[in-house]
Amino acid sequence: QALIEFSGTPAAGEYWVLTLTGTDTTLSVDAFIDAVFSRLSDGTLDDTEKAALRSTKSQVYVFEPALGAAILDVANGLAAAVNTHVGGGYTAVVTGSAAAPRLTINPTTANAVQKLPPSSIAIRTP
Repeated sequence: QALIEFSGTPAAGEYWVLTLTGTDTTLSVDAFIDAVFSRLSDGTLDDTEKAALRSTKSQVYVFEPALGAAILDVANGLAAAVNTHVGGGYTAVVTGSAAAPRLTINPTTANAVQKLPPSSIAIRTP
């Protein structure tokens, strides 16, 4: 299980990126995040780009807040991305308060339990 606590105020134009880096990853955490933001340079991650990133045995989930979004919107957006990724091996639940939400990541398969990865949140403005 991984627990991520959120704070702050999101801004339009930011990308909030959650990475789940497997123990058998072919890239370091920093190299993976760099690869994600390199592919995000045009403002989107298409299915081909996501597949290429996931082929490194790490997962990536991206949320771009709209103007006026709250930190709870970011947590809910990332949870939705995790939960709608068929075959991703994880579920996400948002708890806590609207001002200080928490995202709990749980593995859904025996394989994922053995490889519950470290997680990271990266925020970058294009």
